[in-house]
Amino acid sequence: MKYLFLILLTTCLLWHCSDVIIPDISDEQVLLRAPQDGDQLIGSAVTLSWEYLPDALDYQVEIATPDFENIQTLVIDSITTARNLTVMLAPGSYEWRVVAFNEAYASACCQEWGFQLQSNVSADLSTQAVSLILPSNNTSIGDGNVYWEWSPLAAATNYRFQLSTNADFSTLIQDSLLTNTSISLDDFEENQYYWRVRAESEISNSFTNYSTRNFTIDVTPPPSPVLNLPMENDTLLFSAQSPDFSWQSSNDSQRDTLYVFADSFLDSLFFKKASLTGSTDLDDQSMNFAPGDYFWQVRSVDAAGNLSDLTASRKFIVE
Repeated sequence: MKYLFLILLTTCLLWHCSDVIIPDISDEQVLLRAPQDGDQLIGSAVTLSWEYLPDALDYQVEIATPDFENIQTLVIDSITTARNLTVMLAPGSYEWRVVAFNEAYASACCQEWGFQLQSNVSADLSTQAVSLILPSNNTSIGDGNVYWEWSPLAAATNYRFQLSTNADFSTLIQDSLLTNTSISLDDFEENQYYWRVRAESEISNSFTNYSTRNFTIDVTPPPSPVLNLPMENDTLLFSAQSPDFSWQSSNDSQRDTLYVFADSFLDSLFFKKASLTGSTDLDDQSMNFAPGDYFWQVRSVDAAGNLSDLTASRKFIVE
C-alpha cells in the first residue's frame, strides 16, 4: 500500500492540503457485504461488495488464497472508486478484505471474510443461498427509483424476485422470473418494502430458500436545525468556550454540516465540517481566523440522503 500513500501525499502537496480540512477515517472500517464469511459459491465469477464509507475516495480490494494468515498467493490487489468488484477465480478457498482511502488517510484494517468457490454447475441448489447485495437491509432510500442486485450462483438458470409491502409476502407488488442478477423499478411511494430472491435450476430441478431484506422509501427532507451559539454578532474567542458552535437538529437527522463563510453574501466558504453531535469545537482544527466578520449556518441530512434547508445565517466577530 506504500505506493498509494505516496500518490496521496503528492496530490495533497499539489493542491495545498493545508488549506483544506480532510476528514480522518483512520478509526473507521469498511464493512463487507457479500460474499459473506463462510459462503460456498459455484462458478468462476465472484462479485465482491461492501458498504459505503463516508469521506472515502478509493477502496483497495485484496483477495488471498487460502487466507491472509497463511497466504500462498495474493490473487487480487485492486483499487476502485466503486463499492463492488467482479473478479474471475478458479475453484478454491479465498479470503478478502477492503481498505478505504481519501487524500490523507487510510481506514482501519479490516474485516477478513472467507469463501469457497466450487465448479459443479449441476449442483443441488437446496444446499446453497443467494447473497443479496443492494439495497442494504433496513436502509432508507431518498427517491422512488430502486436498484436491486444479488450475487450469481453458477448452477442457477433463473432467479425469482418478489417485492411486497407485507413481511409475509401475502400480497406481491412484483413477482419476476429473471435470468440476470439485478432489476430496476421506479415510481415508488413512501413506505416500507420487503424483497426476496431465490435461485432456481432447471438442470437439477432445485431451488434455494429465499434470501430476504427490507428497505424504506423516504423522500421527505428533515427539518432545518435550530442554531444555538454563537448568537448574532457575538464575539467568538475559540479558547474561551467549548463547543464553539452548537445547534439543535431533529430526530430525523443522520448527520449535520456546519458552514462558515467569510462574507455576508455566503460566497466565500471559509470552513466546512460534518458533525454527529450537534456541535463543533474549532480549538483543535488549526484554523487561522483573521479578525473580521464571519457568518455560519447548518443543514441536516437524514438516513435516506434527504437534505434539509440551510438555516438562516448568523454573524459572529473575531477580534
